[in-house]
Amino acid sequence: MGILQQIRYTFHIYKYYYRLAKVDQIARRYLVINSFDGTLTMFGILFSSYLGGIFEPRLVLLVGFSTTIAITFSGFLGSYMSERAERLKSMRELEKQMLKKLDKTDIAEAGNFASYAVGLVDGTAPLLASIYILSPFIAAEAAGLSTNVTVNVYGLIMSGIQLVYALSFLLCFFA
Repeated sequence: MGILQQIRYTFHIYKYYYRLAKVDQIARRYLVINSFDGTLTMFGILFSSYLGGIFEPRLVLLVGFSTTIAITFSGFLGSYMSERAERLKSMRELEKQMLKKLDKTDIAEAGNFASYAVGLVDGTAPLLASIYILSPFIAAEAAGLSTNVTVNVYGLIMSGIQLVYALSFLLCFFA
């Protein structure tokens, strides 16, 4: 079996486990919840930096990224462990009803896959939210610009994007 066929086969198996374990519903919830956690944490860091008079992008990025690493790690481990425990509990209950072990079955493998997938989604969500919020400081550090200039330009761009989004929503709503 060639490497391309192996990748296709692995993708097919994961897709099967994804559907069997109904990962999409749980992953969507965790994505929103932990994105919100990451967003609020970064806003807290930005607000405290502002109140503390820290306007140097490098310091804000240092604190922001170290916090992002902690939130990402915490999100992955917390959701993985809780999802794994729930999946094992459900499988044990199903084993009692079926009067047989399900350790080497697709149900067990799908539960294991779901635990990792949900952990990955939950860990990635605050990472993406944090990078999005810290992007003006990343741009300021890369370009050597003042934080104030970068944040103002970023605010204008985001306001424009939000305006386009709001208008498209209204057009869809009233169409």
